[in-house]
Amino acid sequence: MAKHLTVLLTAALFCGLLVSVSQRSPATAGGAAPRTKTTTKPAPKPKPKPKRKSSLPTPAEEKQLLDFLKKSRREFYDSLMAQKKTSDKRYRGTLKFAWQWHRRYKDLDKAVRSEVDREQKTRIEISKVLGKIQKTKSEGDLKKLRSDLGRLAGVQFDAQLKITKYKLDQMSNQLSRLRKELSNRQAERRNIVAQRVADWLKATTKPSRGKDSGKKK
Repeated sequence: MAKHLTVLLTAALFCGLLVSVSQRSPATAGGAAPRTKTTTKPAPKPKPKPKRKSSLPTPAEEKQLLDFLKKSRREFYDSLMAQKKTSDKRYRGTLKFAWQWHRRYKDLDKAVRSEVDREQKTRIEISKVLGKIQKTKSEGDLKKLRSDLGRLAGVQFDAQLKITKYKLDQMSNQLSRLRKELSNRQAERRNIVAQRVADWLKATTKPSRGKDSGKKK
């Protein structure tokens, strides 16, 4: 069962797609007045880093995922429920894995989701046919099972081909966008460099707080 679960997850992931912090210095007083000794204040405590959002689904998302699996991936759902009974830790790990896949799956075009469904269901059927071939001893049954296996292999191949074409189209579109962005940045090089220098100087220049700082020039 665990091996079968791994196969299903690998199949699911095969079809999945798919990626400046400025630091302010505390203001310091400046001016013509002479310095006086002051008690050194303790350095401010660094702000705690925001906790990384858990990749586990929320209870509502978990229910949504399980409903989907129960309806569309029954074999996987049954394996997941069996795992939940034996090890909650392993169940949570697999659940996180499945939820990440499901989120990518929902973002696919409807036509591509259909091919993903077809590929995964065919993969399961192929596994079942292979199991029957190992057990049967009848030449007549073997002939039929081999014929079924060839048909399923063709269905799986066609689905995988369409999925791969979709992924290549997505990569091609992304490459075109990056090339356009690169061309635009090359054309704007002088302005971008000048703006960076201006921003850096502005960030490092301390405002004057002397006697004349408030007078209009």
